[in-house]
Amino acid sequence: MTIFADELRNTADFPYQNFDIKTFRSHFNPVLSGALPQHEDLKLKYLCGPKANADDTKKLLVMNSRGQPVAVVLVASEVEPRLVDQGMAKAAAIKKYLTPDLARVILEPKATGWLHGRSYTVLPYCKPLGTGRLITRLHNLTLRPLVIDWLTQIAETTAREPTDTELYKNFIDPLKNLVQMSMVPPQAKAAANTALQQISSSQWKPRHVVMHGDLWRGNILFSDPETRPKQLPFARLVVIDWPGGMIDGYAFYDLIRIGMSMKLPKIFLQKHINRHCQILGCRTADARNHLISALAYIGQNLNHFPPQAFAELTTNCLRFLDAGLPRD
Repeated sequence: MTIFADELRNTADFPYQNFDIKTFRSHFNPVLSGALPQHEDLKLKYLCGPKANADDTKKLLVMNSRGQPVAVVLVASEVEPRLVDQGMAKAAAIKKYLTPDLARVILEPKATGWLHGRSYTVLPYCKPLGTGRLITRLHNLTLRPLVIDWLTQIAETTAREPTDTELYKNFIDPLKNLVQMSMVPPQAKAAANTALQQISSSQWKPRHVVMHGDLWRGNILFSDPETRPKQLPFARLVVIDWPGGMIDGYAFYDLIRIGMSMKLPKIFLQKHINRHCQILGCRTADARNHLISALAYIGQNLNHFPPQAFAELTTNCLRFLDAGLPRD
């Protein structure tokens, strides 16, 4: 079910207000009744507190009359009012591009729309990964192989050579831009220059793959155990938060980010780097070219991402990848 509140989208006398929970309840009660007709007496509360970033999306938890979570409402911020709408559009496009088994990890919204100039969506509730030390280790051990296998199959089924236009727009131009960024560490600039030289000499041939763009353990959830088709390989997984998703994305970035987040040991990192290089038809050393190209694209599209945080991300990603590459 999709609900478009067009009459609310451009309300001039109520623009981008910082809503409180009472305002959210009054506006979403009819939306939730239509989106979740099987539940009565739904309650709404904040799922988590606000974050420091300016484009932070409001997250609301929907509970049934027994206090059980049944859905989550995401409402875009006033500084990025289209962010939720864009994320859902990218998720839908990528879902169509993937095979059914790979696409199943992407949630279908219960409702989408606009609330006083901000986009929103209602998604089914899915259980997050645990945060305690022991449960984190357990989830890393049991789910990490599943997530990486999902990424590997995405690389196998979506890798393609860019067109000449895409080569310049998505690889050469961002890499040149990265070299000029003042906050970027010298090792990242050196990696970008190497990638540019190897494109020019045809030593390295870039590839596009489907990319999530922010794949860390906080964006991995468990699917509903009552409705999941247990015979399917990725039935337990749900992957959320797709505003950074790309059909014409970059190899290795998702692998490195999830590896960092879920503490992938060096021996397994080496194995997966080799596997992805086989899929992409490149040398192991070219993993650096793929990764720095992804970082260069992100650096060219920072939006509200702080430049210093991007510089740290670049350093950490390259350092983690290098741990899995053979020594010269």
